[in-house]
Amino acid sequence: MKHYLYLSALLLAGVFLGGCSEDEIVKEDEGIEVPADGARLQLSFRHGTATRAIGESFAATTEEKKINKLSFYVYPAKEADQEFVPFQRYMFDMTDVTVAAPLEKDSVTITQTADGEYTCDFILREGAGFDCRVVAIANASDAFDETNNQNTYAKLQEALFDASVMPSTPSTTPKDDGNYGLMMYAENHGMIRKSTTTGMNFQMQRLAARIDITNRAFNKEKPEEGFVLEAARVINAKRQSYVIPAIDEPWTAPCLTTDYTWVDNSGEKKILVFAQTGTPGADGIDQIDDQMTAGTIEQRLWHELYTSENDDNNTATSTTIEIKGKFRDAPFTRVIPFVNKDKTPVMIERNHRYLVLISPAPDQMDVTFNIQVADWDAVDTINVKPTQKVVPELADITCSGTGGSYTADNKTIEYPATSTDASFTFSAVCPFDTDTKVVYPEGYEGGEWIEVQQGEATSTKAATGFKRTYTVTLTGQEAVTAAERSALLLIRNAANATARDTLHIKQTVTAAP
Repeated sequence: MKHYLYLSALLLAGVFLGGCSEDEIVKEDEGIEVPADGARLQLSFRHGTATRAIGESFAATTEEKKINKLSFYVYPAKEADQEFVPFQRYMFDMTDVTVAAPLEKDSVTITQTADGEYTCDFILREGAGFDCRVVAIANASDAFDETNNQNTYAKLQEALFDASVMPSTPSTTPKDDGNYGLMMYAENHGMIRKSTTTGMNFQMQRLAARIDITNRAFNKEKPEEGFVLEAARVINAKRQSYVIPAIDEPWTAPCLTTDYTWVDNSGEKKILVFAQTGTPGADGIDQIDDQMTAGTIEQRLWHELYTSENDDNNTATSTTIEIKGKFRDAPFTRVIPFVNKDKTPVMIERNHRYLVLISPAPDQMDVTFNIQVADWDAVDTINVKPTQKVVPELADITCSGTGGSYTADNKTIEYPATSTDASFTFSAVCPFDTDTKVVYPEGYEGGEWIEVQQGEATSTKAATGFKRTYTVTLTGQEAVTAAERSALLLIRNAANATARDTLHIKQTVTAAP
């Protein structure tokens, strides 16, 4: 079953999906009426889309983080629930949402707190009281939305989006031309409880990779003595890409490739001249970057070239870049060998940034190329494709407060139940980043008593990946009502939820002597 919730069409006004009627509304949650058999979802994008960068100058732009259309796919996680609870899809038009202008219509509220940070609050009208998987997809094309009513999670895993035209940031009129911006994906799991609010946080990932070019063989004063970059394009780009990262081979869509159109300075100027000092807009300088080496000047083509993921390791068919310009005042065209230091093809991964560095050759008779690969928030160079099957490595497990303990043999965290909240911390490292999920025992009907706060990601060496520190808080219990409690904390590979480690968490009650 699919539900289209285009807010502009006001489909929510008086419509209760699944046959609910007005007299079934029996409870208010923070002033919002919730059906007796329904639930309220509060979905947050607190950290914005993952902004991968090397240094401040490489941070994602506002346009790269913009969400203009948002779809949620809600699937029951258990097979038993799937027989009774239908698949649901919700689609929200966010083209007019800004920090100053939230969208509030009927039982839906969407607010933007900063660039790339949103909160979406709406009522799930049917199928509350079950463990669910919620998939968020941003900026999908109209064609994708019209043809991908995937009523099972397995079918959505097989869904492909069209990348025959180069992905791009949104146009000024996305509802007219269908260019909503860079497509993004995230998912989360949790129990949707009846007649109350369920909160979920999403860490969105762009499906496209970004390729930037820096030309340090440029000579502003004597262009005829250097290399002037005039145009570039992506070649051998895959025409399709999975929406959800594959957990088995093939890692990327088995499809044909295409060459994207050239990007140049015709029309809006896109290849800019950067200098360490000077006046922007004067003397042939477009922008200033004071982090550059003193006195240096270079050309940059950044935030313009995007492509879909491609794990092809054949140098003849792998994704690469072609450039055009003038070298020593003569026409120059070259396909850049998109290879790492070992001369093997660099595999294109979603949500990664690839830097092509053009430098003058030592003999000044040619130019050299260096390919650096990094996530948009990485601080190291990554030159190899990590496997999506790697289980996160846990370390630095530290219990704070009184009475807390960690047993390494069975990976168990244990705290006595007191009126004071308790907490512990740990770090997790994985090539594809990490996320977590709390699993309460079967049949547990109490409130959520474990809160997990995710720290910022830092990049380690390529062989290891991304490191995050997590802080886990256990809600205290009053002595007169204290009860034994337990749960599992799953620490997962963000690209493959089945690759995970587990911490067992217990809150014990000691009987009075």
